[in-house]
Amino acid sequence: MQIRETTRQEIEEKASKMSDFLKMEYLEKCIKSHISLDIRKFAHTLLSDLYEKRSMYVESAKHKAALAELTTTFKDKKNAFVQEAELWIKASHFLEADNAVKKALACSNTIEKQEVKNIIKQIYKNHATLSLKNQKNAAALKFYEKLSSFELTDEEKKDMQRNLLFLYDKLGKVREYYKVKKALEE
Repeated sequence: MQIRETTRQEIEEKASKMSDFLKMEYLEKCIKSHISLDIRKFAHTLLSDLYEKRSMYVESAKHKAALAELTTTFKDKKNAFVQEAELWIKASHFLEADNAVKKALACSNTIEKQEVKNIIKQIYKNHATLSLKNQKNAAALKFYEKLSSFELTDEEKKDMQRNLLFLYDKLGKVREYYKVKKALEE
């Protein structure tokens, strides 16, 4: 597939006539053909959205990371890194999510740092409750265990411990169950 288009509008027009997988291939080639910075940012954004729509979160996160590296303002970088972290969390790749959060925090001022931490904490909470609701107990357990490493209010901590207690009981993790039960009674 030859890339003859040189403007964003031409690329958008050609991509609109393609199926999702052809569009992915075409946009990947646009990125590799070293067109302008603006077009590469546009292609990474579209690719990230396409991959996310297809539940291909790892690929989507990689394109968000590339987009973050191409952006120039700290606010855009921070937002892209937070979105990347969310995609890594959706893919259950917590180590990569932590790295993306560290990058987002590095691009943030003092006030924004707390915002980023709260956003990430909320993302973990949402995915934990969604997994619990869908009866994906092992996945919910991973999210709640990760959530326990965050700064939580007393109410949030008790709620998390109750959910952990339920999940440990459901999954037959007796030792962890009694450890959390003892902590809840204190």
